[in-house]
Amino acid sequence: MSAGQPVDSGSDKGIYYIPTYMFFVDVNTFYNPYAGGIRTYHRAKMDWFRNHPEHNYMVVGPADKTEKIQLESNITYWKLKGIKAQKNPNGYKFMFNLRPLLKFLKDYPNAVIEVGDPWWTSLVFTRLRRWKKLPNPLNFFHHTHPLVCYIKPWAETGVFSFIKKIAYKILDKNFYKQFKNYDDLIVSSKFARLLLEEKELSNIVEFPFGAPDTFFKAYKEKTRSENEPLRLIYAGRLQNDKDVFLLIKGIPLLLQDPQIHITVMGHGAEMGFFENFKHPQFRYLGYIQDKLIIENEFRRHHILLATSPNETFGLSILEAMAMGMPVIGPDMGAAFELLQKLENNLIYKTKSVESFVEMVKTAKSIDLGKYSKDARRVAEFYGTWENAMSRQMNYYIKKYNDSELHNEYSI
Repeated sequence: MSAGQPVDSGSDKGIYYIPTYMFFVDVNTFYNPYAGGIRTYHRAKMDWFRNHPEHNYMVVGPADKTEKIQLESNITYWKLKGIKAQKNPNGYKFMFNLRPLLKFLKDYPNAVIEVGDPWWTSLVFTRLRRWKKLPNPLNFFHHTHPLVCYIKPWAETGVFSFIKKIAYKILDKNFYKQFKNYDDLIVSSKFARLLLEEKELSNIVEFPFGAPDTFFKAYKEKTRSENEPLRLIYAGRLQNDKDVFLLIKGIPLLLQDPQIHITVMGHGAEMGFFENFKHPQFRYLGYIQDKLIIENEFRRHHILLATSPNETFGLSILEAMAMGMPVIGPDMGAAFELLQKLENNLIYKTKSVESFVEMVKTAKSIDLGKYSKDARRVAEFYGTWENAMSRQMNYYIKKYNDSELHNEYSI
């Protein structure tokens, strides 16, 4: 691997030798075949590297056994044996043994590293950076807000909640200090940026996501005849951080109206309710990995249901908008950020079943075509995954290589 000019990254972070092309390494304990948005992000990055064979890409994630898979001449998927973090056999795993990867990286001190989870992986890489044992460019992608989504709900419920709340405050105070050891913190929305700025972090760069090109090509203005049922769809993980209780409590109420039909796609801790719920106006499809099937389902439905106030972007929302599908969503998080860009939006009060149900009822009488065209307009502003990845990767090329940008990387 050839080296370019040395780049001084600061006295506390060492000196890099950057190649004339880029070798990019993603390390993410959240990456697996059922990882939803994170999986989509890494697959989109793979597609970008397929179209840019002058650069090399490796994604490292946990699996049942260690294995290297050469997907393309310039794309490698390295599975490291992980330990299950959830009862679900397809759930998240932790990669505790990072030694094979660290040994490998010693031979590639110019590889640009992006860490995608804030737990053990981040702890190891930031400690090595602090101890000056990792000369590589090192960045972090803020995919989720882990303390708010997972630790805080745990601390506020169950036995010993008083002690757990104290522990949470201590963790919250110290957790974000690790991020000061990264060159950049990458986020996909202003909402995610603000979460980090509240923790007095400043090395933040914003790169919004895109939607698949096929979703844009499948656009057709939504219409609905007078006697046609309103078909609603939810696509996402079925667990507490997504506020799926709104679906669990709201669906039985909504289906009292024979003109409302609902489809749910996804899996997670709360999937049992949807598996067992039977109603002629309800369909549960489970986890769907095939984007073509998702595209077809989006085509036959009128409106997307978005329930999570914790989204750091809201991929399913943008995908729906690309196809001209209006979205009913909460008044918090990156979902709200997307919906605010609409001239015609359908926003309910976060965590309110009553407000959620009322907004669905309101949607029955909207000018669907008008809302559909507005949704498409916002999606076009963000563009495709190729656009999004070009913005991000060209930023890295400019930052770590003394070369000109191929395209603008901000929107």
